[in-house]
Amino acid sequence: MKSFSGKLAAGIASLHLATVLVGIGASANALTPGSFVPTGSMTTGRAAHTATRVHGGKVLVVGGYGRQGGDLPLASAELYDPSTGTFSATGSMTATRAGHTATLLLGCKVLVAGGEPGGAGVPTLATAELYVPSTPCEDDGE
Repeated sequence: MKSFSGKLAAGIASLHLATVLVGIGASANALTPGSFVPTGSMTTGRAAHTATRVHGGKVLVVGGYGRQGGDLPLASAELYDPSTGTFSATGSMTATRAGHTATLLLGCKVLVAGGEPGGAGVPTLATAELYVPSTPCEDDGE
């Protein structure tokens, strides 16, 4: 059984996720609890990617499988801005990855590790990459 603080933390996490999914640019009248409203589309269709909340409430979407060229892993990344409801391209990784992990670090950096590079007989990646935001962020106290 969850404690009150555990339930509160889960509720706050759900609220943050709803804010990311809906975006601040959506009409306040359209925000019905437990529902989805449209927002902008990604610059590239993806599956098996990661989405990590970073500075300013933005969401970094990294890698995954793309439909261009036969479901191959992607190296590209994009940022979702909930204040405008739009996605924009950001720096690409040095390796294509799908099914990887992405972990937020201090300084709004994101560690992207492992995953599948694609291609028959190609082993799972043991490498990692670091996303460094183009602008400083609030918790950049390293």
